[in-house]
Amino acid sequence: MTNSEKSSYIRAAICLTRRPAKHGIAGARTLWDELQYIHIYQATYIHFVGAFLPWHRYYLAAHAALLRNECDYRGRMPFVLSPPILYPCYSLFLSPIGY
Repeated sequence: MTNSEKSSYIRAAICLTRRPAKHGIAGARTLWDELQYIHIYQATYIHFVGAFLPWHRYYLAAHAALLRNECDYRGRMPFVLSPPILYPCYSLFLSPIGY
C-alpha cells in the first residue's frame, strides 16, 4: 500500500472508533467495540476448528463492509503473509486456489 492508501485505511479504522454502537452489545460504545467483541467472544471456539479460515474471511469481509458503509472507505484491505517459518502451511496461501 502507498502512504496515501495507508493513511486512508487508518482514517477509516479510526472512524469506526468514533461511530456509535448499533447492535446492543453490552458495554460496547462504538462499532469498533462491537467488532472486537465478536472476535474476542468467538476466539476460544473458532481458533481451534476446521472452520477457522472461512470464519476469519467472513469476519474480515464484515470489517471491510463496516469500513465502506460507515466510514466511506474505498481502498483495499491490508494483509500480511507470514513467513513459512511461522506457518508450515504457508504454501497453501500461495496456491492457485488461494484462501
